[in-house]
Amino acid sequence: IELRDELRNVNIVPFPGATYTVGRYDNIDRSRHFGVELGGDLVLVEDLARFMQKGDGGGSLRLLASYTLSKFSFVHDDENGNNDLPGVPRHFLVADLRYDHDSGIWCSAGAEVTPRGAWADSANTVRAPRSTIWNLRAGYEYQPWKLGFFVEARNLASELGMNLVRASSASTHPAFVAMIRELVAERLGRAPAQP
Repeated sequence: IELRDELRNVNIVPFPGATYTVGRYDNIDRSRHFGVELGGDLVLVEDLARFMQKGDGGGSLRLLASYTLSKFSFVHDDENGNNDLPGVPRHFLVADLRYDHDSGIWCSAGAEVTPRGAWADSANTVRAPRSTIWNLRAGYEYQPWKLGFFVEARNLASELGMNLVRASSASTHPAFVAMIRELVAERLGRAPAQP
C-alpha cells in the first residue's frame, strides 16, 4: 500500500546541549508499506499419552510458527530518500511449542526473534540490536462457547536493557486526534465538531 501524508514525529533538540528532545509532527509526502506474513500449525503428536504408552486422552503437542516480512519505506523523500521507516524490523519470527489437553487446558513455551533490529531513526544510521524474547503461556479454552483465557510470562531470560526501540509516533498529539475526528466525520457525512 502506498500512503500520502502519513503523520510522523520528528524529535528536535530544543537548544544546544539539551539532554532531551521535543516532538514535532509533520507529514511524509509518500511512504510505501509492503509486508507478507506466513504462518503454520503443525501437529507433532495427536495423542501424547498414547505416544508415551501411558493410555489415551493425553492431549496433543503442536508447533506453531509465523514469519513476518515488513518493508516500510519512504518514497523519494527529499531528506530520507527511499530509507526504511524507523521502528519496524524487516524480519520477525514467532514460534511456540504448545500442549493442548483434552480438558481445554493448554500451555506453551515460545520465542519471538528479531534477527536484525529495526532502524531507530529516519536517516537509517542507528539500528537496534537483534533480540530473542522467551515466553511461557498457559490457558483454558471452553470449546462449547469458544471462550478462553490465558496468562503469560514474557522475557524470561531477564535480559537487562532488552533491545527495544520506541519509534516516534503521533499517538495522542492534538493534531493527530483532530485529524482522526475529521476523517470519521467526513466518512459519516457530517461536518466535524469544532473544539
